[in-house]
Amino acid sequence: MGQSAGTPDTAALHFADVVIEELRVRAREDITLLPFLAPLIRGARDGFVAQPATNPAPAPPAFQPSLDNFSGSDALRQAVQDTAPLCHWRDVVSGHPDVDPALSGGMHAAHIFGELGILGMPGMRAGLFTLAPNIDYPLHSHGAAELYFCLSGTLTLRHGVNGAPFSLNGGDYSITPIERVHALSTGSEPVLLFFAWVGALGAPIYWWHQAKTGIWERVEWSRDSTGVWNRGKAQPVDQDMLAQQTLSEKE
Repeated sequence: MGQSAGTPDTAALHFADVVIEELRVRAREDITLLPFLAPLIRGARDGFVAQPATNPAPAPPAFQPSLDNFSGSDALRQAVQDTAPLCHWRDVVSGHPDVDPALSGGMHAAHIFGELGILGMPGMRAGLFTLAPNIDYPLHSHGAAELYFCLSGTLTLRHGVNGAPFSLNGGDYSITPIERVHALSTGSEPVLLFFAWVGALGAPIYWWHQAKTGIWERVEWSRDSTGVWNRGKAQPVDQDMLAQQTLSEKE
């Protein structure tokens, strides 16, 4: 990984400027990007919230190959390279006996904006997200809308319990609405994303599963103050809830 440039705040501010321009161009054709773009613009214009100093933690093994195969602009690549070493990279799904070992340790997030990031921002979390090769993150839902902007590799997504898979390549993005179940997977190459969450940031995540009998259930997962995942009880999914997660042909 290359050397970072400047202080964490300076690097993160420059990263914000570059991402704003990337999203602004796309938002001219797609106003659904505005809820993710507007907080960044406000922060850059009015100032972000002061944060305690971030203790950097090393980027995961998937980061450097993703940077080597970067698909975005030179300005965005440089901003990523400068900011990534200054971030605290977190294991998204830390080890737990109920989690597939292939999944645990395969996804890492570096929060740049928001309460866990370098620059504070109410109501939003955003930063970099890596997925190792051959990852399958099962259907799950959360109380925040989610933006994925692909910077490297190919991410395959599926929305809804009946949705068809679709792919994101470098320069592509997707928006997952609040509480929409979705699944992620990677192929033989790692994936690097810019992610952003807006909505109920502290709400639990629910993993969805269909038993062999055809019955659906969801399991609540939440993080404690140390960042460790705790598994809650399985909850049955009733027909109304299942209908809400069944996509129409237009979706």
